Amino acid sequence: MYSKKELETVCGLGTVTGLCGANCYHSYSPFLKGIDTPTYGEEELDRMNEEENTPKEYSGKNALGSKMQKKGEKCFAGITTS
Repeated sequence: MYSKKELETVCGLGTVTGLCGANCYHSYSPFLKGIDTPTYGEEELDRMNEEENTPKEYSGKNALGSKMQKKGEKCFAGITTS
């Protein structure tokens, strides 16, 4: 969970290539500790990160997502999507 300032610096909120920028379909909303429930638990996030960082074969080559994509997905892991 990020503050508004962190959404700007970490996720690029307010920029064309960041959160809610051009071609970004993620959204964000307030998260109230003690009232709201995270979408994913820590164990689930760890499992998904491990799976995401496992090389995949694409056109006969091992490939991982681009650095830009990884940065974005890491940022969005704790943000509610619509």
